[in-house]
Amino acid sequence: MPYVERMMDANEYREAISKLGLSQVKAGVFLGANPRTSRRWARSGPPDSVGVALAAMILLKDTGVDPLTHPAIQNAKSPPGGEPEGDQKHQEAGA
Repeated sequence: MPYVERMMDANEYREAISKLGLSQVKAGVFLGANPRTSRRWARSGPPDSVGVALAAMILLKDTGVDPLTHPAIQNAKSPPGGEPEGDQKHQEAGA
């Protein structure tokens, strides 16, 4: 399989979420991903769509607009076990 360069590598992902003041868990919640997925991105790099979103958020922040002022991200908590509640209910339903 040919090597495909990602827009953002793992180090750049960690730097980006740090610049935005996000932990790996909060970054996952904010980006609509499982906290474990965010931790995986911190080890191996995110998909390009996440890299684009983070780059746009940093651009906004650099121009004086804080993209993280919504109370939902400021109060984000990881549910027990790190699983989003919807996924856990989905699995328990046998789907």
